[in-house]
Amino acid sequence: MQIIGMPGALCRASKLVLTELSDEARRRLDVLERVELEKARGLTVADACGVVGITRPTYYRWKSRLDRHGPKGLEPVSRRPKHLRRRSWNPWLVMHVKQLRKQYGWGKEKLTPLLRDEGFTVSESTVGRILSRLIHRGEVPVSPLVQAWKNGRRSSVSRPHAMHMPKGFKARLPGDL
Repeated sequence: MQIIGMPGALCRASKLVLTELSDEARRRLDVLERVELEKARGLTVADACGVVGITRPTYYRWKSRLDRHGPKGLEPVSRRPKHLRRRSWNPWLVMHVKQLRKQYGWGKEKLTPLLRDEGFTVSESTVGRILSRLIHRGEVPVSPLVQAWKNGRRSSVSRPHAMHMPKGFKARLPGDL
């Protein structure tokens, strides 16, 4: 049965087995059908979109995807870039970072000046990225201090802030307060 007043793409989409679509695509298809029904009742596109709860540009974007690609065009599209920036680390630099980390066990703040002394022009952030990649691959161990901090076992030596002195306390030596 064809619904009069509906665009052909919506009619074809309604005949499609909806189990083939994701939940988000089914929701978008339902929204488009509701906008078309509101338009058939005499509302403008902007008013119909307002009743349904989407913006007018969203309606036209989804409608054009439906017209071009059919119901599969309503599937959510990834926004991740197709071409990502490649790492441009010098292999010698990675080798030196790995060697210094194993030798000293230090972090990026202390390793960066050592690498600069060896002739590398490198930033602290780059050394940190290299270290995190080496740790992720298991080539260098995680610093024990960082390991304890990530596990939530911070030192409980910290002084409580603004404590009252006990009642009747008298300072006898300098530094008692």
